[in-house]
Amino acid sequence: IVASGSEFRITTIETYYTYNSDSSGDEEPWAYNAEKKFTQSIIAVTKAEAPICGITVNHGEALSNEAGRAEYSELLSVIRNAGYEIQFLDLSKDDIPENCRLILTFDPQTDFISKKNSPSGVAETSKLDRFLGKAYSFMIFVDADSPELPNLERFLQDWGVRTLYSEDTNGNRFRYMVQNASQSLTSDGYTIYGEAAAAGHAGELVSGLNRRAVFKNATALRASDGYTAQTDGSYTKENRTLYGLYGSGANAVAWANGRPVDAARSMLMTLTEQTNSGGGKSFVGVCASVDFASES
Repeated sequence: IVASGSEFRITTIETYYTYNSDSSGDEEPWAYNAEKKFTQSIIAVTKAEAPICGITVNHGEALSNEAGRAEYSELLSVIRNAGYEIQFLDLSKDDIPENCRLILTFDPQTDFISKKNSPSGVAETSKLDRFLGKAYSFMIFVDADSPELPNLERFLQDWGVRTLYSEDTNGNRFRYMVQNASQSLTSDGYTIYGEAAAAGHAGELVSGLNRRAVFKNATALRASDGYTAQTDGSYTKENRTLYGLYGSGANAVAWANGRPVDAARSMLMTLTEQTNSGGGKSFVGVCASVDFASES
């Protein structure tokens, strides 16, 4: 029991574990998360102001409507269970709330406004830059069906993450789709198992996550030009370090416009860490599969 004044929360020992059903239907605990649950109870009873996760909704994102929020409800539950209050933001006109600590862009269909194409002087990428100068975080989900988003992709390149395209003789560009027939849930090879990082700080970040992570319809992520490869698998440029948390595997092939175009390994989930002038840390995370977060 966690109590403060007249407020209280009662939990049982089962609350502090995550369960996994086996083939017989019995549930076995496989993860321990008591610290998070205790923190949630303490915040609830003391009415501490919860940090805000701002979810962008002005670019046709999947979470901009009720159908999308139902389909990806587990993702929203993860955010809430981490102690965040969710607010939906239109960065073209809304100010970022003072207590916002995380901004999430999920499956955007139109580009962000930059300084160069802002008729009103509102630059969404500049808002993100100022936000990330305060030791906060930004995360984005895209996939092989995402349209080309030049301004947002230039922003991500500055943070070390490059999305890849193949161009035909007419100048048409096609986003990469990653296939790995030897590590796939489906016969077409496009619903693949991501390989978790094993070395360096990236390996520490995913240590203990021994369940397979599934990336469907994934696009390819690579380190941006100007980022230097390190011996531990990370990439650095000035005060930023890029970590590949999950990769496509040795037998993966990238396809574009109906043909194989690249057999090099790709990253499927990345995290870029920035050390700010005051010593704080900011983070940008990119996931190369929207379906990674779906109910299925």
